Amino acid sequence: MKKFIALLLLISFSSLLFANSTSPEPYGENEFPDWANYLRRYEVITLGSLPFTTMGVTTIYTLYRYIDNDFDKKYIPNPFALTSSAANLDSDEQKFILLTAIGTSIVAGTVDLIIHVIKKEKAKKKNAQIFERDVIIQNKINELNESGQMLNTTDLNNSSYEEKELDDFKD
Repeated sequence: MKKFIALLLLISFSSLLFANSTSPEPYGENEFPDWANYLRRYEVITLGSLPFTTMGVTTIYTLYRYIDNDFDKKYIPNPFALTSSAANLDSDEQKFILLTAIGTSIVAGTVDLIIHVIKKEKAKKKNAQIFERDVIIQNKINELNESGQMLNTTDLNNSSYEEKELDDFKD
């Protein structure tokens, strides 16, 4: 039995000697479609906000209940209660708190998604306009070059203007 286990371990670990070591490549910028990135962000925001919305809803609800019962000591808010009996919440109240927290998290994720999509679409539109201007400029340069007129880059510099200003001071 010991020989079998030793042989099994030898075979298992011998594959490590001949394995090619490759490091994983990071994801490319356009490796996933936009909808997949939007969905992933929505999921992270929604599920990530759930503990915080649950705590917030619990605190607000227990404060409301405490005030509604004329500040009775029996209803003092205790958001860190370990059991439902210590928190003095019945099952309907617990369901209400949980469903409200889930709804609030979904709203937070949806609002973030809408804002993110609008920003991304504006950026795409702006980049398309910049690209369009660059294409128009490049077409003009190509037309000038094809017609035999060379684009003089010294006209773009301020050196000719500086020379005129110096001449004005000489007189």
